[in-house]
Amino acid sequence: MWWLLVLGALPSQVDLKTETATFSAAHEVALDEGRLWWRPRGTRTWSLLPPDGLPAPRGRLEALKELVADLPLAPAAFSRPARIVRLAADGDNLLAVDDNGIGYYTKLSTLDWVDVWGPTGLKAPLRIDEGVQAFAMSHRKIPYEDLDGNPHPVTAGVTTVYALLDQGRRLSYADPWLPAGWTRSLCLPERNTFIATSLSASASTLFVMDASGRAFTRLADFDTVGDDPALLVDPGATSWPVVRHPHAPGRRLEAAAAHSRPALHPHHHHADRHAQRRPRAAGRRRRGHLEEAAH
Repeated sequence: MWWLLVLGALPSQVDLKTETATFSAAHEVALDEGRLWWRPRGTRTWSLLPPDGLPAPRGRLEALKELVADLPLAPAAFSRPARIVRLAADGDNLLAVDDNGIGYYTKLSTLDWVDVWGPTGLKAPLRIDEGVQAFAMSHRKIPYEDLDGNPHPVTAGVTTVYALLDQGRRLSYADPWLPAGWTRSLCLPERNTFIATSLSASASTLFVMDASGRAFTRLADFDTVGDDPALLVDPGATSWPVVRHPHAPGRRLEAAAAHSRPALHPHHHHADRHAQRRPRAAGRRRRGHLEEAAH
């Protein structure tokens, strides 16, 4: 009956994205005792994420890897984690981090886990260790208009992982089409002098806050900032402005979340598109009560 104790420890509701409980477009996911639990949004019953709450390989590719594991230059077989300690989700994406700082990535609609990151020939583990102060998963399937009004449709979707490094002084991102690591950086607010203590993301819109509750959002990923050489776009036209939001209600930030709303009409102004991704935060007032504000 151990599972009854676990169910009692899982959250009754998930309003904010944290590294132990979060939500995607269709599911809520939580951690307990190193295992992943999930439930469809709008329901109350938690169950272990199949097969046993830990990332597991599936499909013919992994079976083939095991058959050729002893051959020279054979791809490494999937390495199952023993314990999950951090997680992030958005859209259809879930990223789980084990106690060795290795990221495991899957689509929640398929649960086809991978333990390496990057393009073919350059795949390696994505490390999210103690040097990563906070991280956020993003899955953008929403088209956008650049600052010149040019439409940019989305075909397969854009997956991005963002990370706060150097005690919140550096913001970097990883994309599945880039080698694993945090070599790509984005400018933080206030000409990169902003020190972030919390990070969230949804549909490529970043939400950062500092210790006093000051909040900023910005649309930025490999495509929208003009880094993708396969897209003929002007980086100046795709550099969306940083938007400042009202203070969180508390004196000290506790948690933050960004979430997406359905896409607007493709001819709506770019500022309206930026508003599709809604930041939400909670802070503590003097008496320690957690209060929430939706900006």
